[in-house]
Amino acid sequence: MDETTRKALEAINRRFYAERAADFDSSRTRPWQGWERALAGLPDRPLRVLDLGCGNGRLLAHLQERKLRLESYLGIDSCGALLEAARARYALPQARFVERELFDAQGGPDLPDGAFDVVALMGVLHHVPSEDARTALVREAVDRTACGGRLILTVWRFERDGRLAKRTQPFPEPVDREQLEPGDTLLRWNKGGSAVRYCHAIADAEIARWLRDLPARASRFHADGAGELNEYLLLTRD
Repeated sequence: MDETTRKALEAINRRFYAERAADFDSSRTRPWQGWERALAGLPDRPLRVLDLGCGNGRLLAHLQERKLRLESYLGIDSCGALLEAARARYALPQARFVERELFDAQGGPDLPDGAFDVVALMGVLHHVPSEDARTALVREAVDRTACGGRLILTVWRFERDGRLAKRTQPFPEPVDREQLEPGDTLLRWNKGGSAVRYCHAIADAEIARWLRDLPARASRFHADGAGELNEYLLLTRD
């Protein structure tokens, strides 16, 4: 995928979240079912949490509900409106929400420095154009995970849901269809109107390539929706 196509796909999602932030916020108020299992067995001590693509901060709400102790929480997202909603709800001294992209101008991962006990990369990877960029982001997220810490990432299996498949749309200009990768999809938003999002259906073979030679032990399970909507990968840093 060339840089022009990558930026065109990123622009589709940037426009979607700018225009539909209020709708998205109101539809993302409850935790996913899989979070209980994903967060089980964490150390009983104050945790350093990095939430990549944090949106309106609902993971922080779930951490509070589970009474997990936090040394620090850092939520990163590119949508200012969703971050404003998060700041209004969660005024905690140990929590910060920062507006920034996960990639730099050259398309490389650009994550905050530090080592975190929990790194969350949930509901994000399907929005990242190009396998090379997704692989690089996963590896950088592992690098930010402290030894013995846990990276939690999800893969949205929208392509396996017949209702979601009916929302596919053709890619508009200026997207060069010849540059798209298998699995690249444009999905209509389910709240009406003409809003669309770029999403990628991630193949099992790609996940295997992510995990190759990582300094982490992986476990996987499915959850959410009817039980299969998201695939969770829990990576424990060696």
